[in-house]
Amino acid sequence: MVRKFGLVVVVLSLMLAACGRQVTGLGGSGTIPAGQMLIRFRTLAPLDLNNNRYLVVFNTTGNGQEPYANGFITGFVNYSFAFVLGGSNGLAQFPQLYEYYFPQGSQRANTYYVPLTPQQVQFTPNSNGNGTEFTFTFQRTALLCAPVPIASPSPTATPSSAATATPTAGATAAPTPTASPLAPTCATLNGRATRWFINFITTDPSGAPIDALGASGKDDVSFTLSVDTTLASDQQIQRATQLQINPQSAQITGGEIINSP
Repeated sequence: MVRKFGLVVVVLSLMLAACGRQVTGLGGSGTIPAGQMLIRFRTLAPLDLNNNRYLVVFNTTGNGQEPYANGFITGFVNYSFAFVLGGSNGLAQFPQLYEYYFPQGSQRANTYYVPLTPQQVQFTPNSNGNGTEFTFTFQRTALLCAPVPIASPSPTATPSSAATATPTAGATAAPTPTASPLAPTCATLNGRATRWFINFITTDPSGAPIDALGASGKDDVSFTLSVDTTLASDQQIQRATQLQINPQSAQITGGEIINSP
């Protein structure tokens, strides 16, 4: 009886310790093919793709730093790539991919539009049937190892709004940037790290942050979330915050990241 009581106390202690912070669980990744990653992004109210932008931002450089929603202030330091959902000009219904890179001598990142095909990204816009979640699976080993563009015959996505804000600038600026002729290849990696740091962020159409993972939302600079891409994992993200975000369609409640090495 004493042993059983001790076990109950330990379990209750672990449950209480989990309250008020993000809780993740690791499991298998047999649901997706090798070399791919699945992202599930969940909000409090149904998604509003016209008035909100939903970003999944990656830092693949290996410097061990989280990409935060304050990127518009920091020059997008620790941003390597971002999938962006939402926007005008037909860009709302399918995620767009952007790479961040620093021109020589610059303290602020430029963005580069990475063209996608349905074969590279499988997208489900209403994956929970309630309108509050979208899911996409992408070819991790092929897409997030694109080379930093050196030159392009047409302007890259260094949007005019880059000075004002935004990870989404490339997604909302017109015209749509033309891709560099450099073909993505893992031989010239933007970052050779196997541990990636990831954040979920929502913004308004101008790119101003509304919410992000972490207890203090868009102002949080202590939250971290990482994935070792060499390991099979399933991280369930349960957001714990006392914030009341307006609009609720931009309030992030959690999601999931599944990795298949």
